[in-house]
Amino acid sequence: MKRKSRVSTTDLLFFIVFAAWLSDMNFDEMNLIKWVGFSAAILWLILFIVKLLVPERKR
Repeated sequence: MKRKSRVSTTDLLFFIVFAAWLSDMNFDEMNLIKWVGFSAAILWLILFIVKLLVPERKR
């Protein structure tokens, strides 16, 4: 039986892009659009961690 990975390549790509963007971010000079994008990325990160921690249901 092959076990399917819970982490997709899209998730990994987004995580890498988010980490690079976060390291380059200047919080003193952020406008509304950057705050909205940052909030959405943090929400995605929280959901990604929950997805990894919650056990997968067996069918």
